[in-house]
Amino acid sequence: MGCTDSKFLNTVAKKEEITIVHKSNTEEIDLNSFDISTVKSFTFNGIITDAKVVDIISGDTFKVLMNINNQPNIFSIKMYGYNAPNIKKKSTNFEGRLARYELVCLITSVGEIINENTKSIDLTKIIQKHNKKIIKIHLMDFDRLDTIYARVFLEDMREYVHDIMIENGVVYPYNNTIE
Repeated sequence: MGCTDSKFLNTVAKKEEITIVHKSNTEEIDLNSFDISTVKSFTFNGIITDAKVVDIISGDTFKVLMNINNQPNIFSIKMYGYNAPNIKKKSTNFEGRLARYELVCLITSVGEIINENTKSIDLTKIIQKHNKKIIKIHLMDFDRLDTIYARVFLEDMREYVHDIMIENGVVYPYNNTIE
């Protein structure tokens, strides 16, 4: 028995005006009854789904809210196909801030509200409060740090965001190896 006495785990997270309530599956599963040779490994590889950006860390890393098994989940996403310059605290790294700003403009609806000098803490608050854009994301797989590699489609579904980021010269092409 864990920290709760109930079959239900009730988690209520309230941020701004959003309230999320999660209840776990009511059926108990006997993990000892499975033949491990018949159980598939979990992967997101190849799944294309809708997601909402809730935070952008840098020009190649962000967090999304996705509906997985009818439950809201937040995942860290690393863009597949490129690396962006890092943004360090109290840094004047203009290239890193510019790459982040370009990504904000492409995958959120808050590009007109902010600029490349918007501080990370302010950017997070703005995105969580004002972003209404739903993106189409092509999930790949987890890396060793449980970040998901993914590609994000542009709205027309014919081109990926990473192609535009590379074409605009704000990031560096990179052949990611998922470890």
